[in-house]
Amino acid sequence: MYEIIFLDEVGEKSRDTATSKETFDWKMSAIRMSGATIIRSGKVDDTDRISPDGNGNDIYEFLHGGDK
Repeated sequence: MYEIIFLDEVGEKSRDTATSKETFDWKMSAIRMSGATIIRSGKVDDTDRISPDGNGNDIYEFLHGGDK
């Protein structure tokens, strides 16, 4: 899995993903051509994409029985 995190046209943080290197390269090219600011890009593990819940707990803590 590949991920691109960038600022969209109104300055909001946006995220796009690709499952192949070819698609990732195409998307990177399109985002660069649009003039968007790329914050982070590259290959990621699925665990890198887990977001914390509203209480600040992530999946690891949930699975291992504890709160932060």
